[in-house]
Amino acid sequence: SCLLFRYYASRGKLIGKVAKFPHIDDYRECIRDMDEKQAITMRYIIMEIRNHYATLHDLILKNIDRIKMPRSNNAINMY
Repeated sequence: SCLLFRYYASRGKLIGKVAKFPHIDDYRECIRDMDEKQAITMRYIIMEIRNHYATLHDLILKNIDRIKMPRSNNAINMY
């Protein structure tokens, strides 16, 4: 959330400058560049989340029998 807050705060400042100085195209270009960078960053974050969920899904499927039927406490006390 801090990442998004910083992005929107910086973008808001630039939009204010575009409103104040509409003849300066560099501000508009900076907004486009910032938006593109943010889109790439968000795509990377989403891909990481997808990978974590895929790993978790695989781990659960491989251990589904142990999850459904865990060892009893008696088996632990035997050793």
